Amino acid sequence: MPQDCLSPMIDFETYTMGDDQDILVMAVSGRLDTDSSEFFFDCVKSQIEEGHTRLVIDFRDVDYISSLGLGTLVRAHARMKKVGGNVKLARINALVAEILTRVGFQRLFQIYPTVSEACAAFDS
Repeated sequence: MPQDCLSPMIDFETYTMGDDQDILVMAVSGRLDTDSSEFFFDCVKSQIEEGHTRLVIDFRDVDYISSLGLGTLVRAHARMKKVGGNVKLARINALVAEILTRVGFQRLFQIYPTVSEACAAFDS
């Protein structure tokens, strides 16, 4: 059953994938910025606390990310690594992809064109 997190600037829907349904996908829409970054991090942190260690963040409907949003992704990545997990990014639109590339996020995160490819990468 999908679980939703709602905020005025950013929305989430979570669901599981994978052979064992052990990969959590967070489909995000809106803006990851000053107004939504802490809320986003709190949602990710609560999923980690529930025991999820394999996370794909689906950015298809994210139309903007600020420097604070970028920092929040780094915090989420660090928190996940602390519990032996991993975060992968998928379906990033051109504008957000350009920002991630300019700051070198491809060195920190594995980025995939589809959620399915990101999920499959956990098993390879």
